[in-house]
Amino acid sequence: ISLEDAISLGLDALYEATEGRTTAQSVEIAVIEVDTQRYRKLSDDEVSEYVEALLERNAEEEEEESDEEAEEVVEEEADETAEAEASEETSEDVVDENVTEESDGEKDSEE
Repeated sequence: ISLEDAISLGLDALYEATEGRTTAQSVEIAVIEVDTQRYRKLSDDEVSEYVEALLERNAEEEEEESDEEAEEVVEEEADETAEAEASEETSEDVVDENVTEESDGEKDSEE
């Protein structure tokens, strides 16, 4: 895993743990680079870049999830409408049959 990916992974976990309340002011990032074996705290500007990228990624993901949820709601409503229409058609058929039977009965009694 690259250093960039490790920082992104850590920020993703932090984002989830804080329920999206992650800001550049609430995060500090430090790394120990393999080459130098030294501890280095990232500057506020560097942290801001990572946090901005995190927020953009999550905004896109949340938008996609929101779109998917909206599509599911539309599909569920369409299914419910189709079921209701099918139920109405069945009820109309029963009413039509009853009317036809009553009409036939009236004709028989008239004869």
